[in-house]
Amino acid sequence: MVLRITLTIAIALTFFLAPEAALAQVDLKADVLNQLETGAQAAELGTPKDPRLIIAGGVKVFLSLLGTIFLGLVVYAAYLWGTSRGEESKIKQAKQTLTRAIVGIMLVLASYGITTFIATAIQKAVLDR
Repeated sequence: MVLRITLTIAIALTFFLAPEAALAQVDLKADVLNQLETGAQAAELGTPKDPRLIIAGGVKVFLSLLGTIFLGLVVYAAYLWGTSRGEESKIKQAKQTLTRAIVGIMLVLASYGITTFIATAIQKAVLDR
């Protein structure tokens, strides 16, 4: 019986308080940045950076690393092909290495494009309310 009364009161309060909560406009970006600034000042770390900028910088570093690996694989495949002296096994290995490197860089670029598109869409949806 007590559980039934508690649930009834909770549901009634939810219906009465929900319209006010729905009408309250919260600036999410400003709130998060204020919390970051307060925490950084308390820890004496100086002015905080936007977490999105930190993540974007990490993604750029990661993509640069993948680009360097791709370049290394292409140079390796060219070296194999150039030093094969007509041996079919080395030419086949060079072609496979080059093909796999190209497929890998295409997958990385496609995933980066999809991630950028989704992140931009989410950012517009959240910040443009």
